[in-house]
Amino acid sequence: MPRLIPCVAALLCSGAAWAGPANPDPLEPPRKVSPQLAAVVRTHASSELSQAGVLESARAAFDGDGYPGFTTQWCAAAGRGNGEVVEITFSAPQPITSLQITAGDRKATLRAIEVTGDGGKVLVRPSARGVLEAPFVQRTRKLSFKLVDVDTSGGQPACIADVYVQGEKAKVVFLHDVTQQEADQLPAVVAAVDAAAATCDPKRFAELAQFPLPYDFIAANDGGAHAQHPDAASLAKRCRDRGIGRLVGAPRFITRGERGLVQVELDRRRHWVFAWRDGRWRLTETRGTTGGLE
Repeated sequence: MPRLIPCVAALLCSGAAWAGPANPDPLEPPRKVSPQLAAVVRTHASSELSQAGVLESARAAFDGDGYPGFTTQWCAAAGRGNGEVVEITFSAPQPITSLQITAGDRKATLRAIEVTGDGGKVLVRPSARGVLEAPFVQRTRKLSFKLVDVDTSGGQPACIADVYVQGEKAKVVFLHDVTQQEADQLPAVVAAVDAAAATCDPKRFAELAQFPLPYDFIAANDGGAHAQHPDAASLAKRCRDRGIGRLVGAPRFITRGERGLVQVELDRRRHWVFAWRDGRWRLTETRGTTGGLE
């Protein structure tokens, strides 16, 4: 669970009340959610760093939790750099057009990474923007990232915080430990929860959410708080009183590499968490972050 930071927004720290969501329009059409979802069957690395009881594993490079403010990363074992490899395998070939790699927070400098897919390999170096990125047009079931030019003279291991892969129309979202058929069902459920959040309909919440439903929030004078909604009526009341967030633009999907679990970032203030439960996706948690009210 992301760490909640004490309130910094003027609204929160002033103790002013929030007026709640705009009057919901029951006729508002469902918003479209169109990420390219890729079911992941395996992640693997030639080595992984275990430090202070925390394993910085291969899966962490493919969880959507990247810079800025990333909290996970894959790191090669201590003292290792050049020649280390991290890989991801999908359940079905994915069309890809480009990729971007975010280095981790260690002192090792990543100067070149060889990326290999089913259609060939590309050497990725920092662009004019100082970012490791390159076109990568192919359809592939597997991606391999080999560190070929790394400066580890500072004694720190080489790390990758996240790999961003652009599909034909949208960013590829990696869903771990679900099938492609299961992954493809998620956008419709996210859109359905957004429609329910517009009307605050307890019947729809009962169909879409799993109760009791935990929530985190940040409110004036209380910092981060944790509670739960026991049933759909409780969630609907909070929706009417203060809202539970709505989709804004293209939502960001964060998987944290966890089995059948996806966090949908609505507007960098609120998050919905979905989990694959009993054969379908369910809303299992709502979260608020710095500057947001749940």
